[in-house]
Amino acid sequence: MGQNFNKIQLWEQFPIFVDSRSGHSLIGRGSSLYIIGGRADHLIQHYTSLPVENQNICNNLYTDLKQMIKSNIITPMKKLPSTRKDHTSIACGSDLAIIYGGETFDGKLREPSNEVFIVTLDTHEQWYNLGQIEFGRQGHAMVCLNNRLIVHGGLGKNGVCGETFVIDLIR
Repeated sequence: MGQNFNKIQLWEQFPIFVDSRSGHSLIGRGSSLYIIGGRADHLIQHYTSLPVENQNICNNLYTDLKQMIKSNIITPMKKLPSTRKDHTSIACGSDLAIIYGGETFDGKLREPSNEVFIVTLDTHEQWYNLGQIEFGRQGHAMVCLNNRLIVHGGLGKNGVCGETFVIDLIR
């Protein structure tokens, strides 16, 4: 380790300029980055032509969500959701993202959000409200395993949370 340790490049600046923010989430899709939340004036910002590799995750969930959109089981929101911070977002399949929780900038929610949204990541972003779950969270972590969302920690209405729970969008 010794001598070679100082020669390792640990990071490099990505070739984009974005406004300062905190509490946001980031999704890579193809050669695009989507920065969601973290500012009161932008819900989502899209940057293209970047060297980002995409992972196809939650494929069965993706297929089910796309079918729900196609068959109008869920319809696009007429008004965008409130801008937010301290939420989580994950890529789902080739052109969807799932967003959960957070704190809204408009102050309408007095405790962490329990809302779940999907958004299409294409030229005309469409937002869909999948409803609310029992637990509101902000500053939590979320992954997709076996087509279910696993959520851990964060802040709930009564303070810091240590539990892990599952959000099963398709039953």
